[in-house]
Amino acid sequence: MFKKLYSLAINTLYPDNFTCNFCGDEIFDDDGTATCDNCKNTLPFVSGNICNRCGDVIENQAKYCEFCKHEDKIFKMNRSVFLYDGAIANAIRNFKFDNQKFWHVCFAYYLFKAYHQYNYDCDIICYVPMRKNRQKARGYNQSELIATLLGKLLNLPVSYENLVKKKDTKNQVDLNFAQRKQNLSGAFSVNDKSEFKGKNVLIIDDVYTTGSTLTNCAEALKKAGAKNIYCLTVAHAHQKN
Repeated sequence: MFKKLYSLAINTLYPDNFTCNFCGDEIFDDDGTATCDNCKNTLPFVSGNICNRCGDVIENQAKYCEFCKHEDKIFKMNRSVFLYDGAIANAIRNFKFDNQKFWHVCFAYYLFKAYHQYNYDCDIICYVPMRKNRQKARGYNQSELIATLLGKLLNLPVSYENLVKKKDTKNQVDLNFAQRKQNLSGAFSVNDKSEFKGKNVLIIDDVYTTGSTLTNCAEALKKAGAKNIYCLTVAHAHQKN
């Protein structure tokens, strides 16, 4: 039944002939990810032993990475499809900063697969919000675009403009682990708590780095009465353990 519904969704939204988003080669009978077989064999998919909490690759047989062993992330778990490297890192940068909004389709379909692969069972989807001035300058929130299509594929409601970023923060890229935590502390809040109360909530974001963003979003959702919080991210910036 799942395979039939998946095929129906793809055939309804998209035609049969595609070109690969990554290399431009022609694709027939696409699975929605707009990725040719050759690129699927070379992209940096997350594989092997991963942290039970954040989903990062662990280079031993431990259950948790060194960060999650000592940090309470609040959310139940995050899973990422790719490592933030190579063609994936380039695609995400182009998606965020070069107006290449078409990437949201590819990424939403990969997250759709991950949702079922890891047996997620959520009631509602939200996404990491941006400050309005920053979103206006960019023209869109990349995580919102992914969440919108994912909601359609999963037949789940998407919460819009309820989880909000209420204060400006420094760019996380330039900060270390401790500074990232402090930078985002108290940055997010929920306007209408009833939308999340007692529900399993799925947060969508593009890249998982230290987990500070998702942890602070999850904290706001918990305060709003969410039951459990799960996360899906396109890529994971691998932290050496």
